[in-house]
Amino acid sequence: MPPLTVALLKLDDRTEALFEIDRAAEAGQAEEEARRRLQQGHYHLALPLIERAIVLRLQTVGSNAIQTLWAQRTKAYILLGLGRYEESLLIAINAAEAHEAHASLGPNHPDTFSDADSPVWNISEACTR
Repeated sequence: MPPLTVALLKLDDRTEALFEIDRAAEAGQAEEEARRRLQQGHYHLALPLIERAIVLRLQTVGSNAIQTLWAQRTKAYILLGLGRYEESLLIAINAAEAHEAHASLGPNHPDTFSDADSPVWNISEACTR
């Protein structure tokens, strides 16, 4: 193999490591922006942001991490705002059940959804109006 080809292959390997995206930071930024859009009532803009955040959370911390569960909760509220009630309720139920079953959280942990804070309660109430 010519020396230039070898050098380019090595450069390729090094640049990939240098420019790797910090996925956890990107997830946090996407989620923060999605919440901001949600609060502004811009649900159609919030949805792709929270979906990106969830994908990145799944890649970095997994499906049962508190960050992933909170992102799913946010997605449920965004879907509610878009009028996608059944989808919203299903996501909220799954997130709440995973949250309560979480080994380090459980139903008595301060970060566990309370009844007043429960997306399931809020979304089911909104669906019956």
